[in-house]
Amino acid sequence: MASASCWKISSNFQLCRVCGDKSSGKHYGAICCDGCSCFFKRSIRRNVKYSCIAGKDECVIDKARRNWCPRCRLQKCFTVGMIVSAVQQERGPRRGIRVKSEKLKNESANHKMLIQILLTCLKQAQSNECFNSISKLQRTVILRHVWSELFVLKVSHWPIDITDAFNDLTDITSAMKALNADLMELSLLETLILSRPEFAIDDKERSRLQLSMENSIARLAFYVSSRSHTAAAETTRFGKLLLALRHLTKRSNESSLNNLFSDIIDINFRL
Repeated sequence: MASASCWKISSNFQLCRVCGDKSSGKHYGAICCDGCSCFFKRSIRRNVKYSCIAGKDECVIDKARRNWCPRCRLQKCFTVGMIVSAVQQERGPRRGIRVKSEKLKNESANHKMLIQILLTCLKQAQSNECFNSISKLQRTVILRHVWSELFVLKVSHWPIDITDAFNDLTDITSAMKALNADLMELSLLETLILSRPEFAIDDKERSRLQLSMENSIARLAFYVSSRSHTAAAETTRFGKLLLALRHLTKRSNESSLNNLFSDIIDINFRL
């Protein structure tokens, strides 16, 4: 039987049972890395209620995708034996340097999550049926102009609040959340963002984009009408959605997002 000292040495090489990254020891009842440990502690202390990004509660949680779905990541924490009471009974940090260190780790984790959200936006845009009717070059040109609008639209309806990462967008994200748009409305707003004739590379593409924009506006108007009880409510709702989209376009282009994601944009949108 291995001695206690041998076990202590070998445990340093164990992998995180949540994501498979290199572990830093046992935290809250399970061998895990610092990232998953901080995530679990933050989730329990804040009593956050997550929703599955894919809606299936079966997302893969590994080193590369651990920031993808917080609900499935938290569920994995429970599955491997992490204990809620261990967090609740833990004393807070007593030295300022520990607080600063944890803050830096959290900021890094938030940035990784924001990158994942951006990449999700780009991937979903590529699967948009109307957007796929235009050429690959035209799609690249449009995404280079509107990626920030797609990002803010997505972040505004993300299951967890991460808007503190860019305070200059709090007003527009709050306004978009207040709309309480459903999946169909969000899909049509996304199509309108992607159907921008002013970014056309030639007359043929401009005609396609113009048609897509007009069809999307008509579909949005019809959808709002089918769900409204009165003509006044229909007009108000339709107007609010279009006004919010206009505000979204203006504020997104004025924000600090370009500095935050400059490397990602350069890599993904080389013409």
